[in-house]
Amino acid sequence: MLKTNPTIEDSTVALASAPPSIPWRVVEVHPLPEYRLALRFQDGLRGEVHMRELVFSEHAGVFAWVRDLKDFENVSCEDGHVQWACGLDIAPDASHDDIQKYGVQILR
Repeated sequence: MLKTNPTIEDSTVALASAPPSIPWRVVEVHPLPEYRLALRFQDGLRGEVHMRELVFSEHAGVFAWVRDLKDFENVSCEDGHVQWACGLDIAPDASHDDIQKYGVQILR
């Protein structure tokens, strides 16, 4: 049934459920061997993020949380970005830019 007088709430719900057309939104992520991730973005771009060097760096910081391979592989795509169960995420816009320019993103 079509409403003839939509409310502000109706508009907010419609906007929240509409997929944003931001090209760097991640729509698919898969863990790969050697602490790599395969990503697919909303605009169809595909590529890999290599994280081994960062994860095992003495300056890994919060990325040390995913040193255990089981934790690293527990990755998902949430709200357009890559996220792990511990709440850690990576910036999808930077990943998209590097993959578009170089075919891969290497995090150090």
